[in-house]
Amino acid sequence: MFYAISKRRRDINAAEDRGRQEGRREGLTTALDALTARLKDDPDVNPMTVIAELRAQSQNHRQP
Repeated sequence: MFYAISKRRRDINAAEDRGRQEGRREGLTTALDALTARLKDDPDVNPMTVIAELRAQSQNHRQP
């Protein structure tokens, strides 16, 4: 019985890890898409400025 409970916990942990990795990939894709769109709109803008703006927007959305 202990083995079954332990295996179930490992399976749950593995599924949670896969979910977190998928979320990170989606977040990265979204960020890169936003960066690409901004650089297409204004090719002369400093990429570091755009990254700072995106980071600030991201942190503003996280705060309640």
